[in-house]
Amino acid sequence: MTNALANGIIVVSLLAALHSLVTAMRDRAMDRWHLGALGVIEVLLVVQAVLGFVKLADDQGPSDSATFIGYLVGILLIPAAGAGWGMLERSRWAPA
Repeated sequence: MTNALANGIIVVSLLAALHSLVTAMRDRAMDRWHLGALGVIEVLLVVQAVLGFVKLADDQGPSDSATFIGYLVGILLIPAAGAGWGMLERSRWAPA
């Protein structure tokens, strides 16, 4: 992974979390801005996963590759699951 990509993912995720918190406090439901933020996070995570697999193929990854692959695939499911859950839950806590 690259530090710039990791920092970008962290910043975008924190901004999305802040937007979600403000939306929940204002008693609003999840909207397209939340889905857009989750989409941006998902794209960044896909780039990170691709870079991780490339480094793993070049023998630059960790010694325990099974766990590393599990983390790379698992992290891709979290934003999609959050978006699905948020769309199903229409209360004020959906964005949170």
